[in-house]
Amino acid sequence: MFFQSFKIYRTLLFFCLLQASLCFAQTNIYRLQTLVDDVYTTHPFFKSTSIQRDIAKLTILKEKSFTDISYSLTPLMSYTKPASSSPFSAQETTSLGMTSSLSKKLWSTGGTLGASIGLNSMESAYSSQAQQFGLLNNYYYHSIGLSYVHPLLKNKKGVIDKINFQTKTLDYKRTLIQLSDQEQQFILGLIYQFLEWYGHYQELTNLRDRYAISKTLFLDTKKKFKKNIAEQVDLIQSEDSLKNLEQLIILQQGKVDSKINQLSLILSNPISESIPKLNLSYIPDLPRLTTDMIRNVPHITLLSQQKELLLFQKSMVNEKNHPNLDLTVATNLKSGATSLGDSLGFNKPDYTMSLTYTNSVEKTNYHVDNRILKQSINNIQLSIDSAILTLKATLIDIKTQYQSLINVIESNEARMVLAKKRVKQEVKRYNHGRGQFSFVVQAQDNVQYIETILLQNKISIYRLYIQYMTSLGLLDDALKKLNYESII
Repeated sequence: MFFQSFKIYRTLLFFCLLQASLCFAQTNIYRLQTLVDDVYTTHPFFKSTSIQRDIAKLTILKEKSFTDISYSLTPLMSYTKPASSSPFSAQETTSLGMTSSLSKKLWSTGGTLGASIGLNSMESAYSSQAQQFGLLNNYYYHSIGLSYVHPLLKNKKGVIDKINFQTKTLDYKRTLIQLSDQEQQFILGLIYQFLEWYGHYQELTNLRDRYAISKTLFLDTKKKFKKNIAEQVDLIQSEDSLKNLEQLIILQQGKVDSKINQLSLILSNPISESIPKLNLSYIPDLPRLTTDMIRNVPHITLLSQQKELLLFQKSMVNEKNHPNLDLTVATNLKSGATSLGDSLGFNKPDYTMSLTYTNSVEKTNYHVDNRILKQSINNIQLSIDSAILTLKATLIDIKTQYQSLINVIESNEARMVLAKKRVKQEVKRYNHGRGQFSFVVQAQDNVQYIETILLQNKISIYRLYIQYMTSLGLLDDALKKLNYESII
């Protein structure tokens, strides 16, 4: 009997080794990190998020356009003939001129720097009587000017000019957070699919191993039945167990194929001949929750960014409420003469300096906008506080489940040791004629059941770990850690 038992286990070992060698010879190991790297590089979703980042960045640069230099060019021609005339007034006047100007808003001060040049000529026709008194027929006059307008109160340092730029900068930060969170959620979904694929495949492997054992027992029982050592009911039960396993293998293979087909639509490389690989023997520790972690959680950061935008808008309302007080400084160089050459001396300077003050009286818009923004800021802070409480409750729930699963896994592993010992004992008793074949089947079913539960619990604990880290916006850090530990 001992040799028969030894024969069963030797045959079982042979089948297991043969199956493993065939799998490794015909298939490739496929890791979770490979899947993540593949989609990051090739999937249209990540190409789209990259483009969206570039677009958001370009919208910021667009808001600096107010500092672009603007220019104007105005040619002029006029002909004048007075309705009434006198001996000393021009009978007709023809004027030609061109005025050009440049202006630029300064980023640092909010002031406006301007430059201008004007070139003009005037030709007048006088009566012969007027010409005797020396009245000039032709005259050329020109000017070059520089000016600078500097805001002293409203728009000091150009803060109002920069409103759109600052707003787009805050929008850009929010866009980066939103896109990063969307990418993490996308990867999270893929990780869950990979874990399902791995779970289905491992269950399929366990069923095949179980089938190899049942096949060996069936053949052994068949031999015993022919020798009248085993009863027919044992043979029937053994064959029924084998057929049941065949059905389960077919169903489980369908689940594996279905998951492969789903993932193949996302990945650039085929995985139909691949084996999903995970090292579930390592259980990572959940990080200790800190204030900085909570502050950097994506949806809480978005709320904080929204609050920052409201605070900025409130400060701009106060800024716009300031009265205008602008200092204007200008200088001009002018010249004029009856000949074109003499008129280009630009030797007659002018200097001006002025202060301009304007203000509104009632300021209705300011008071209403200020109150609205105050209430909005208070409301967004309440939303932040509520989101933090909800997040903490979620994380505590995950952490509690996580610890419970650790304890359950330890219990599962202890049960697995006992279940395998029971199989050995039941086979031994059956081979010695002191046990029933149904007890062997029950013991094997128990091993399969515990294997399935243990596998599901190990997968669940990784799902919880990934969910915990993603809730904190730390999925990338989690994947780096698991890759470093050779888990994925």
